[in-house]
Amino acid sequence: MKQSTINSYLLPLVAAMALTGIFSAPVYAVTGLTTDATVQNGPSLPQPTVLGDKVTEIDETLDSATAEKNYTFTALRGQNLMFRGMKRSSNLIIECKINDKWVAMPDEGIYIIEGTQPGQKIQIRASKRDGGIAGGKYKFRFGSAPYRASTDLIITDAKGIPLYAGIFQAFHTVDWSIHIQDSTGHPVEGAMASLDITIVPRIDKTIIFTKADGRGNETISLPGCQGHRTSPPFWQMMGPFNYFWHLEFNRHRIIADLEEAATGHNWNPGTIDSEFGHICKKHLRH
Repeated sequence: MKQSTINSYLLPLVAAMALTGIFSAPVYAVTGLTTDATVQNGPSLPQPTVLGDKVTEIDETLDSATAEKNYTFTALRGQNLMFRGMKRSSNLIIECKINDKWVAMPDEGIYIIEGTQPGQKIQIRASKRDGGIAGGKYKFRFGSAPYRASTDLIITDAKGIPLYAGIFQAFHTVDWSIHIQDSTGHPVEGAMASLDITIVPRIDKTIIFTKADGRGNETISLPGCQGHRTSPPFWQMMGPFNYFWHLEFNRHRIIADLEEAATGHNWNPGTIDSEFGHICKKHLRH
């Protein structure tokens, strides 16, 4: 039997800009994780679902005819792991084997599992609570924990314009890309990152999932706007000539999170909460 320890942790800041994050969901910490080298199943239980070397989202139903569902994950590199509870029926419980006992995982919030050994297997199961009715739905995410992440690029169509509107500013488009690695430096596939630009009228939060190389990217389109602020005048080239301009814009926020900020501690990875200027018009001054 192998020993490993689960502890919540702060991830290092690596983005090349001033990044902040405020999170409120709970974090759970348990010490003394014990996992079996092989998964024990009773003769009446189906074979466990083997989760791949990435972050996998499980959204399933436990029907009345099924006693429980089992899952296994192998920490190939001895990397830190993440369990993120998302939702479940109140009559169900999801557990992980810790100290040779099944310990309940959070309905919402994150376990970070540290100190695994290369090749170590982790067991998870979903079942009904003692005395509860059979059947129900559950949803969770499990896999390599995002450990290092960087916002590679936030590029807009306001290149070359002085930063009067905000640290980030754009007319109509924002190109965003992010790179996420686990605690061993290996790319994390399936990690969830989101970018929210709080302009008016509101646009949907952009959510991306990283690919096998740990990278994800998206282009966000912004609607037109009516500017309520005016910038100081500035010079900018147009063709061979230098002209005098000013901007009409509105100030908002641009917020980037990992796993929808469902941790209660700072991820640092590409987490951003900064001023964003939505430029509505650029006027030539006479």
